[in-house]
Amino acid sequence: MTKPENNIHGAVALYLEHLGMPVEAIHQVGEGFHATGLDIRLENGTHLFLRQMHPLEFGHDLPGDRIKAVLETVHELPFSLKTHGILGITEDNTVTNIPKLKEVLILSEFLPSGAKNFCENLRKPTSTHEEACALASSIEPKTQIMGETMAEIHKTQYWGPTEAAKSLYKRSTRAVIHNDELTAGVGDLDMMDFKRIDWMGHEDFVRLLADMERARQAIGTHPERLRQIHGDYWVNNLYFDQNDTIIVTDGRLNWGEPGIDAGWMVGEYLMQDLLRFGHMNDAFTSVAQNAMNTYRAITGDTNIYYFMGLPYAFQAFAEAVFTPNISSQQRRLLVATAVGTLQDTKLGIPFDFSMLNTYTARGLELLK
Repeated sequence: MTKPENNIHGAVALYLEHLGMPVEAIHQVGEGFHATGLDIRLENGTHLFLRQMHPLEFGHDLPGDRIKAVLETVHELPFSLKTHGILGITEDNTVTNIPKLKEVLILSEFLPSGAKNFCENLRKPTSTHEEACALASSIEPKTQIMGETMAEIHKTQYWGPTEAAKSLYKRSTRAVIHNDELTAGVGDLDMMDFKRIDWMGHEDFVRLLADMERARQAIGTHPERLRQIHGDYWVNNLYFDQNDTIIVTDGRLNWGEPGIDAGWMVGEYLMQDLLRFGHMNDAFTSVAQNAMNTYRAITGDTNIYYFMGLPYAFQAFAEAVFTPNISSQQRRLLVATAVGTLQDTKLGIPFDFSMLNTYTARGLELLK
């Protein structure tokens, strides 16, 4: 065979040789920011095509969606070109046939002994205004660490082609509202039986989804802002060990808009004000705002509030759906906060901590 052009070509050639399909030549036939095409000719005259998908630049789907779509290609459609296998390149540059795997296992470190979930800390019950304020004060140092850690996560800027950055940026904002696990899938849950619940109607739900899409369009595409993000950066995915060292778990996205992490980070705090004090912009809001001030001082991102409204609105809605042991009225107030926030976001007006109670009041009017 001709000499492989790179290590990937050589690994593929070796894999095919082991299958009794020796390669005569491999040539690249095109390259885009989603994938590269390879022309493979075997010694027996068979002509194959290989699509090499770039792991950081496949701009349309979340990683789990990509895997599902790729594996589904093994099931041939009528009149389609035959798929011989879905291959993966390992760290030692060998090739494995992914569909032959029985299961995929993720091997990671176990949480250290004594590590505590920060969400449990933040949701600690209180019975008086003084106790709630004391709790807010006690968690402020860890919240500052949370803001500093978010800044550390976001320091890596995307380095690929501009067109890839545009695609990845759109993917990240779209994932806030269209991924099956997020808002678009919530309407299928039993808890969202609109004939049974009294805190949100189906028309309200449809309006919320429409406003989220309008807000996403208003945000636009900003490839220059594309950073490494966590993608689900809220207190339930954070732990602290016995030395108050932060441990971040369950990251979702490689690249995205930093405001997504910021909007989800503050959402839980603002809800705690609503549940404990009956309104927002109180002790817990102040803690979250201070953490955001720290984040902005570290990153220099003075525009992040323009991008926080959509993820914050989603977080408020998600809290309404999933938070246990809260009343229907409290759930309705959280939905109203989401609806009210989006009215500014879809007009390009930045998220504003001082407007939190106005967002709620505005949303209640629109939900009538």
